[in-house]
Amino acid sequence: MINKNYAKAYTEVLKVLEYVSEEDVNKIPKNKLDFYEQNKDNNYKFEIDFDKELSEQNLSIIAKSILANIYIDYWATSEQRSKIAEYERKAIIKIENAKRKKYNPNNLFN
Repeated sequence: MINKNYAKAYTEVLKVLEYVSEEDVNKIPKNKLDFYEQNKDNNYKFEIDFDKELSEQNLSIIAKSILANIYIDYWATSEQRSKIAEYERKAIIKIENAKRKKYNPNNLFN
């Protein structure tokens, strides 16, 4: 059984993909699209607001993550993938440095 939040996210993703070019949708493996279709929430109605950019749509975090992964895996160029990987690497370093500063064992008892 699929988590209800994921089922709603699959519904949102499929709705967004309705407005993506057929050429780009065809780059996504059919088994992935079938999975979304089979596991979507058929009772959840999600509509696109055409007065807003995609980033402004009321998409769930899960749907945004799925769409980001679709972009990285199937639509991005190798240069774009490299830039994304570098951005993620820098973000992880920043998070780890913040943790190190907050939980530095040399400063725990000061």
